[in-house]
Amino acid sequence: MLMDFEAPPSFMMEDGKSHTLMPTVTGSSVLGLKYDKGVLLAADKLGSYGSMAKLRDVTRLHKINDNVAIGFSGDLADAQFLTKIINSFVLDDQIAADGVSMSPNAMLNWLTRVYYNRRSKIDPLWNQVVVAGFDKNSNQPVLGCVNLLGYSWQDSVIGTGFGAHFGLPYMRKSLDAKKGPLTLEEAYAVIRKCMETLYARDARSWREYEIIKCDAAGIVKSDPQTVSVVWKPYADYQQDRKH
Repeated sequence: MLMDFEAPPSFMMEDGKSHTLMPTVTGSSVLGLKYDKGVLLAADKLGSYGSMAKLRDVTRLHKINDNVAIGFSGDLADAQFLTKIINSFVLDDQIAADGVSMSPNAMLNWLTRVYYNRRSKIDPLWNQVVVAGFDKNSNQPVLGCVNLLGYSWQDSVIGTGFGAHFGLPYMRKSLDAKKGPLTLEEAYAVIRKCMETLYARDARSWREYEIIKCDAAGIVKSDPQTVSVVWKPYADYQQDRKH
């Protein structure tokens, strides 16, 4: 007796491999600012699921070793994947115990190769990564960024996400007004102002944020800080503008 044959569902007949076409849970801006003796990195603690503020205690700034720190924008899953690989490198350095550890320039170059390789496979890591640290060979702070296309650059100020629109101009203006490098206190004030602006203007930002300080003494991560934004009625705002 012959049994009726039913074709399998169409999804069981699909062949091949699919890549991430759109990040699911993402982080917004990362800001980087050089001052006279080091670098500051700042990022809020929100992981957005679309337009929903789903995860409100996410760390997007990571201390790699005593010389390097990184901050991630974009897909948090890809950020976790990459952080796991980087931590294995740090463990290898610790096991070797030869006094050699990854420098900020080496980290920036390695990330550039990784992101360009994944981009070439049409399977990019959906992040922008900001690298900060202090190069003990040149005795200079380092601040750079890598995007999902594998393009990297270094600058005295860096902003990703909406930070490139709302934070970057204010940081550049502050440096131009000083006509020289900022002090640590001035850099903290600029970063706080930028984070307040982002919380007020960027729907994917959050009021709690973290700051990492990188200088010759090492990498220090701050406790979570909270922005102080005073919301005013539109009429009061217009009145303030007249003065």
